[in-house]
Amino acid sequence: TVHNVTLNTPASTSESETGIKNVNGNDYQTTYNFSSGSTNDSPPVYIAVRNVNWVNQETFPPEPVDVLIGSDLVYHEDILSVLIPAVDSMLVKGGSFYYVAPNTGRAGMESLVDALQGCGYIVAERFACPDSMYESPLENIDLCVLHFYDLTIKAPHTCYHFVKPT
Repeated sequence: TVHNVTLNTPASTSESETGIKNVNGNDYQTTYNFSSGSTNDSPPVYIAVRNVNWVNQETFPPEPVDVLIGSDLVYHEDILSVLIPAVDSMLVKGGSFYYVAPNTGRAGMESLVDALQGCGYIVAERFACPDSMYESPLENIDLCVLHFYDLTIKAPHTCYHFVKPT
């Protein structure tokens, strides 16, 4: 089984920062095998990193995906009227939306949980980010401080796993 995974990444993110091949200027894709205990016979997992504009469906994946991963997308409650329909449109029924955000300083975060639950999504998991998630995703620590300041100061974050109703 090939799983389509879409990650939202800034258009300014380069291949050298991600290790993922640039496909068309905005999107990145690669194939990973990340099954636990996997062997060379395990099917590959297709991952597409897309620069998604929530109000422009032409930027959405061509087909609904099994998994969406997002981080720090909600800064104000008003964005939910755009974000929730976009997430719902991009996910297959029964699909997972993994989301991580700082515990404080993000107006609308609790409203995101309420809005998704109001659409029938369940919160399958909600937990504090483990220490390993605060490690720099970039080799250059200065770039990490610039782009991921909350990580470098280890600001408390919460991880969410939402599941779309079937």
